[in-house]
Amino acid sequence: ILVPSLSVKRRRGEKPAAAKRMEPYYETAARLALVWTQLVLLACGQSYCPDLCYCYQNLDPDSYTYTVDCSYKERTSIPRFIPASTTHLDLSNNNIGRIGKSDLAGLSSLVFLQLHGNLISEIEPGSFSDLTSLQALFIYNNRIRELKAGALVGLGSLYELDAHNIHLESFADGVFNPLTTVAYIDLSDNRLELLPPNSFNGLPKLRTLLLNGSFIHRIAKGALNNLPSLQVLNLDNNSLMRVAQSAFLTLPAINNISLEMNQYVCDCESSWLYGWLMKKGVVAGPVCTSPVPLLGRPLLQLKPQDICQSPRVAIAGPPYVIIDQSATLMLFCNASGAPPPEVKWSINGMTFNPMDTRVASYNTSLRIRNVRVNDSGVYHCCASSGDTSVSSSVHVTVLDVTSENNISSIVANISTTAYIPCVIRPLPVALPVTWTFLNRPLQSLPKYTITSTSTLVLNNVTISDGGEYQCVVGGAIVLKRTLVTIAPPTITRFLQGSCSSPQYVTLNTSSISDFVCEAFGFPPPTVQWLYNGRNVSFSNPQSTFNSRTTVRSNSTTRVFLTTLNVGGGVMVISPDAGGNYTCVASNPYGSDVKTTIVDLVVALQPPAQFYIYPNIISAFLNNFLILPCMVIAPPNMTVSITWTGPIPSNAFVSSSNSLVFVQPMGGEFICYAAQGGSASINITYNVALRDPPTILKECPMPTVSSLIGQTAWLFCNATGAPPPLITWYRGGVMISSSGRYTIGPSGYPGALVISMATTEDAGVYTCVASNIYNEMDSYGISLQVVRRPYFTQLPLSVGTAETTPAQLQCLGVGLPPPTITWWKSNGDISMATQVQPSSGVVMGDGYLVITMTSMLDRGYYYCNLSSPLGVVTSPQVFLNVYAPPVFLPSPSEIMTIEGTSRVTLPCPASSEPPPTITWYSNNLYLPLPGKQLQDRYGNLTVLGVVPHDAGVYTCIAASPGGVRSRAITLRVKVLPRASVAPPNATVNESCQVTFSCLDHLAPPTNFMWSLDGNPLNDSDRVTIRPMGMLVITDVGAQDAGNYTCTVWGSNISEASSSTTILSVYVPVVNIVLPSIISPTPLFQLVPEAGTAQFICVAIGNPSPSIQWSFNSAPPLSLIRVSVTENTLTVQLLRSTDSGTYACTANNTHGTTSRTFQLDVAISPQFTVFPSPISLQEGRVLSLPCAADGYPNPDILWFKDDQQLINPLLDTGTQSLQLYNTTPGDTGTYTCLARNFAGVIQYSVAVIIEPTTVPPTIVAPPISSVVAVGMSVALDCIVDGAPPPNITWFKDTRRLFGTRHVTVTSKSVYVGVANTSDSGVYMCVAENIAGRIAYQASITVVTALPSLSADALYSPPYFTTTPKDTSAAIGSSLSLHCQAKGSPVPQITWLFNNHPLLLFGSGDNMVAYDNGTLLITVLTRSDLGEYTCTARNTVGQSHTTITVTEATQTVPPQFETLPHGTLQAYEGDDITLECGASGYPVPSIVWQRDGRTVDGWGQVKVTGNHTLIMEAINQTLTGLYTCMAANGVGIAYVAVQVTVVPRPPSPPTITIPTPNSTVLAGGVVVFDCQVEGWPVPMVTWFNGSSDVGGVVNGSLVFMRTTVFDTGSYTCVAFNLHGLSQATVSLTVLPRPEPPFITRALVDTLVVQLGSYIIFPCEATSYQDTPTIHWSFNGLPLVPSPRWKVLSDQSLLLTAINLNDTGTYSCMASNQYGTSLANVTVWVLRIPINASTTAAVGSGVQLACNITGPVVWRKNGNPVMTSSRVVIGPQQKLYILSVQLGDEGEYGCDGGGRWMNTFLQVIVKPTINSQSSFFFGSPGTTVMLPCQASGRPRPQVSWVWQGRVLQGNEHYGVLYNGSLVVYWVDEGDGGEYGCIAQNTAGTALSTITLVVG
Repeated sequence: ILVPSLSVKRRRGEKPAAAKRMEPYYETAARLALVWTQLVLLACGQSYCPDLCYCYQNLDPDSYTYTVDCSYKERTSIPRFIPASTTHLDLSNNNIGRIGKSDLAGLSSLVFLQLHGNLISEIEPGSFSDLTSLQALFIYNNRIRELKAGALVGLGSLYELDAHNIHLESFADGVFNPLTTVAYIDLSDNRLELLPPNSFNGLPKLRTLLLNGSFIHRIAKGALNNLPSLQVLNLDNNSLMRVAQSAFLTLPAINNISLEMNQYVCDCESSWLYGWLMKKGVVAGPVCTSPVPLLGRPLLQLKPQDICQSPRVAIAGPPYVIIDQSATLMLFCNASGAPPPEVKWSINGMTFNPMDTRVASYNTSLRIRNVRVNDSGVYHCCASSGDTSVSSSVHVTVLDVTSENNISSIVANISTTAYIPCVIRPLPVALPVTWTFLNRPLQSLPKYTITSTSTLVLNNVTISDGGEYQCVVGGAIVLKRTLVTIAPPTITRFLQGSCSSPQYVTLNTSSISDFVCEAFGFPPPTVQWLYNGRNVSFSNPQSTFNSRTTVRSNSTTRVFLTTLNVGGGVMVISPDAGGNYTCVASNPYGSDVKTTIVDLVVALQPPAQFYIYPNIISAFLNNFLILPCMVIAPPNMTVSITWTGPIPSNAFVSSSNSLVFVQPMGGEFICYAAQGGSASINITYNVALRDPPTILKECPMPTVSSLIGQTAWLFCNATGAPPPLITWYRGGVMISSSGRYTIGPSGYPGALVISMATTEDAGVYTCVASNIYNEMDSYGISLQVVRRPYFTQLPLSVGTAETTPAQLQCLGVGLPPPTITWWKSNGDISMATQVQPSSGVVMGDGYLVITMTSMLDRGYYYCNLSSPLGVVTSPQVFLNVYAPPVFLPSPSEIMTIEGTSRVTLPCPASSEPPPTITWYSNNLYLPLPGKQLQDRYGNLTVLGVVPHDAGVYTCIAASPGGVRSRAITLRVKVLPRASVAPPNATVNESCQVTFSCLDHLAPPTNFMWSLDGNPLNDSDRVTIRPMGMLVITDVGAQDAGNYTCTVWGSNISEASSSTTILSVYVPVVNIVLPSIISPTPLFQLVPEAGTAQFICVAIGNPSPSIQWSFNSAPPLSLIRVSVTENTLTVQLLRSTDSGTYACTANNTHGTTSRTFQLDVAISPQFTVFPSPISLQEGRVLSLPCAADGYPNPDILWFKDDQQLINPLLDTGTQSLQLYNTTPGDTGTYTCLARNFAGVIQYSVAVIIEPTTVPPTIVAPPISSVVAVGMSVALDCIVDGAPPPNITWFKDTRRLFGTRHVTVTSKSVYVGVANTSDSGVYMCVAENIAGRIAYQASITVVTALPSLSADALYSPPYFTTTPKDTSAAIGSSLSLHCQAKGSPVPQITWLFNNHPLLLFGSGDNMVAYDNGTLLITVLTRSDLGEYTCTARNTVGQSHTTITVTEATQTVPPQFETLPHGTLQAYEGDDITLECGASGYPVPSIVWQRDGRTVDGWGQVKVTGNHTLIMEAINQTLTGLYTCMAANGVGIAYVAVQVTVVPRPPSPPTITIPTPNSTVLAGGVVVFDCQVEGWPVPMVTWFNGSSDVGGVVNGSLVFMRTTVFDTGSYTCVAFNLHGLSQATVSLTVLPRPEPPFITRALVDTLVVQLGSYIIFPCEATSYQDTPTIHWSFNGLPLVPSPRWKVLSDQSLLLTAINLNDTGTYSCMASNQYGTSLANVTVWVLRIPINASTTAAVGSGVQLACNITGPVVWRKNGNPVMTSSRVVIGPQQKLYILSVQLGDEGEYGCDGGGRWMNTFLQVIVKPTINSQSSFFFGSPGTTVMLPCQASGRPRPQVSWVWQGRVLQGNEHYGVLYNGSLVVYWVDEGDGGEYGCIAQNTAGTALSTITLVVG
């Protein structure tokens, strides 16, 4: 049975467009062939099974199936012939890259289709259109980034679609609509990011939809509409932050929805989801990632009030705050709500300047350092949550404290007037100024006066007025000043109560005398007694004097001087007590002195006297109190002593008459003394009880805890008498009751209350209780400000290789710091067990490090944050442990033969997950694909094996479990390969012929020539030269035959042969070779369906026969093709008929042929159509239009049947581009495509809708005053889009035209004015975009003052007006406009209703005062309507003209013409020039036989339209036409080019070559210019050896040496002969340094542990240079690893990382040196494992090699120390890791090597420059976040609990800074910068204040 086949060949040189044009035919033919094949097979009762597939069937009629299994066959496409009865088709795990429309055609019975595991990147729409029975489609694990519209058409019976992990990024709208019966769709593990509206609309039976792991961050409204049966929806592991409320509400049957592992924001917008999930009974809802207090908590475990609670706010403290300039302002804002509201501060409704570093915001507090006067104002604290905002305010006044207030104290004398200033600038409005003294307000009394400048005036200052005064404004103390009162001493009492200073005092000699000296002053004066000018001494026991001092008040000092003499029991005045007594009172402000003279006389017996005691006594509780009562009396006097009143029970009278109290009590107690019958004397005691302050204390020091933001209470209970005063201190600084601090609130005396506690408030506070006796007690209380624990970094799932460390990190904060514990579970958290530290498990600082993981460590882990305030649990993460790859047995060496098409090197590695395979060749990385291919299993296939493919190939298998490698040696055996040139030769009798024999294109080692199988030897005519050449001279007919050259190497059995045929032409009399005469042109372009005819007439003797061929094959025997004796006719031409037709004439003596080229022209067909479009004015109009055809069609554009001249077209698509469109561009646009075969066109409608612009009045009406009978006009010129409608009103009533009043759209004209025309006229312009009005008045008077009305007032009128005109582009144009009127009118110009100065055409327009407008250079943008307006106070006039482009056009005219006919030989170059002029400038196109010349290859068109043909041949024969067109006309000029064969000729060397003598190093060129046809081959010989360096036949020596001296022969030969010439070269030595002729490349990459040979060959002109080697500029240090070989090459072995550097080869001789460098990079051995360690931590590196090993770092031995230790099992321990420890550590076991890369990591830190930044609305603000760490931290930003993503509003720079574009007030608040790397996380906050 014959199956029809189609074979379509692409014509050589044909453009891809032609092939593309045939694709529909190919597809149709393929479908027909497929159906035909299947019909034939079915007719024979057979089922066809495709190649490389397995087919089997179940013949049970109830369950018939036919399965075609083509899986795992490395197919790149779908088999072409698949039986139509196939029900199951498995094409999985191949290399299929695309699904086309016809690939699955006709498979209407297919039920299951498996396409997973391929490389499919595209499904062409309609590919499944025939699969009407398909129920299951598996396309997972492919690369389909986009599902195009129609990709799933035809799958109306599909039940299951599995498309997970296909890299899907988007799908067309409605692509799933055809799946009306689908119940299961799996789109998980893709990259969708967004679910657009109507993504799955109209799938009534869909029950399960899996979208997990697809990076979805938004679900558009309506994406899941109309899914009535959907029950299971999986959205796990995406990036959802919120879900729109309407997203799930249309899913009535949903009962299982999963939203775990998203970035969900739990706030008020999420409350609907909370309620919806609770209503549906969903168990596993999303976990909150923000706000921070809800971080890590499941949404469904929260309470409604945790998610959403209206914000509340209040500023702590009084409503008015007054503060000194340069002080620090602190404001606190208590804000609460759920989610926590965002707090923003503003002043006077404006945000703070972000550049003001004085301002900082901490959470809800505001701090301004060094406040200024302009910081005064109303401060608002606004708390926002969602759409709800509340605020609180405080008035702040910053005082300008001037130098007048800088006085700390003021000194005033008593009895004077004191002035205490309080200069306040500015004075707070409506706030009174008062003064307080000792915290008591001062009343406005005569003593106190407050001036208008706030100065306090104190009249008649007294001592008690001294102290601290406070200036109070609005209840706030703004200034404190101390008044110091002073008084110079004044002695107010002297001697016995006298106020005078007596000169003489007489005393009894037996008396006790008190000399009283009382002085007043402040500070209290010091009183000193002088006796006879000397200080009175009281220290001498024999002294006569005694003294006591009492201070009556703070300003008075009293000093008693007692004189006494004790003798015989009688106290008498000493006889030596007489003299001068002086009292001196002094203080810092002065002194006073008084003196008296004492005379002694004998006195009578003195009365009894009491010892003087203080009258007021303070007594301590619980102490004894003794009140003495001692009387001094003469010896003979009897004194009785009694105490008044009953003696208290706790007291008694002692033997010395003192009253003794066991327990003191307060009150008055009097002691009486009576002497004889005399009257009694008494002394009175006033006892005041005294108890030192005592504070009730706890031991040890108590600690009070308070949550951040709440109120802290510190209690202090103290007792004492008098009641003590309570004060509080912190850090030695007293705390005042102001701001957030309150001392002794109502009901809690002594308590300290701190509102809105912050962490800065934590510390020890001291309570001090004191009394007036300076007695005190103190007590310390520790305040701890606590915070509930929360996570700052959640653990992440990780994977690690087995036996390597694994690290999990979990960070949290809280006060006190929480304790972190780790737990492991099998997924069920209730079965978790706590992870305990052990030898292999290290925990600390939130880390869990398993130093050497095993498969037992796999599982789920989570961490707990525990503190006294509660426990917080993180989500579970998974630790995956991977095993390293394992190699299966495979050969270590493979041998192949050169030329083998392919050889495969296996790499049988396996792991879970499958390893990634990379290959190295000879220690160099092998980029793929290239000459080598790698299959999906990692096997390497080398294509077209050549010798340099040999070497060592290393297969490296890498997986998360580690890296393993295996080496395979590929050996390539090279066989000889002979070639002979020329391959065939025909020579004339008696001539010479030369054959060359080569082995691999090089002279052979061993060779042999034979003729027709008989070996040839040298003879008189036959010469066999050493280089494989065979030369035969004087050729005769006997020399004709087959010449064979055989070459071989070391083994002759592997010889290779090549044969050439020598034909000898012997002339025969009357023999004529065939020749062909043909009138047919060599090139024809014929339209499709036309007829082509080729005529060949052959002549010769004997008469030749003619054979025809098409594309080197016989023409098809079709009805359309007819052949007569001399003619070939092809009718009804098709595109497949294009090609080369040849007629060949043969007779017994020769053959000749003539070729013809036929191109079938295909009429144009549109491939891209323009579509009707409607655009807004100003938008870009793009109309696509593309057409296919042959020759390529020309695209022309027309608008409203007028051709567009030089339109702007897209160079690639020929789309029409119009920029800055206007409504004038509206119309019908036609795309016309034309070529040699026909013309087609397509038209569409384009509508440009005008842009709506509100009306503006360009020239408003002007008020005028006219006389009765005059005319007047009001003009109103407006602009807008669409053009506004103008309505006129007079005195608010609509104005219509009358007999003498004309109303138009632009003006009102009053022809003959009368007084009734006076009034207010309004011009109202209105369009859909808005409305505007303008008023002007007309006043009509009976007569105008002064001169005649016509002379003074007349409206403008034109004397010269411009006319509509046309001008050529580029010319100049003047528009003249002159007017008269009174006053003289002013001339202005409008262009298209725009003021000319505003519209602006640049410098090409000048408006002169005389009204002339000059356009210096007219451009097309200047074309349009110009309006000249003349205006004065009486009225205005205007005239309008239109400027258009001049229509004078010139059709194309040729300036330079090519020749009419031109004949040239093959190989020549032809130049045809064609220049044309015209207006518009014509475009010039070259055509060849009607086909446009593209200008590439042999034929080029230069910029000046010159046609150049290089190295022509006969195929370029044809009619060349130059066509010039400009829309006005078309001009043609043609030239017939005929290329004829060049007659053959033997080679001739035309220019002899002179001999040359040069110095060494010079450049020598020997030319060998040869003529002959065919072009001779030129070869240069030095003796019998051919010479390289031949360029275009010339022998070139770029740098001669003395060794180049010799004779050189140029040999030129072709089929018709040989010519030669010899030249000699003499090279003289030159004294120059040597030069290096061979060295390695500049850069070389080698693998660790390998070896390398550095070649270095140098030469000089006269001697052999000396070679030296160096490394990095220094001589090589002797080492057994390197050696200089005999050829001066350097051998370096056992390469390590330290060998990276620059190696230099230096060649020297007596004249100098030369240098060649090579830079070597040592490639690390693939890392077996890697591990990380933080700075300061410890790490251990394992070595799984038995036997002695050496640890190396970066190739060098590791030096052990106290910090670096090698322990048991040869493990390397590094304690306290440092940055310098990072590197590659190798465990070297003598040929066995195990590598581990240690990465040292550093926890991120953030350098915070400022905590506050300010931004104004509409500006751009950059918030810095300078994070450092290792590895470089990833910086993310959080605001209001959500992670900020880069978009048009936010951008995160490379340095971590956050850029907020177009800041508005809603952007204010606290921003969190989170820097995270594998070492940890750092958090910093910045508050952005917008205002």
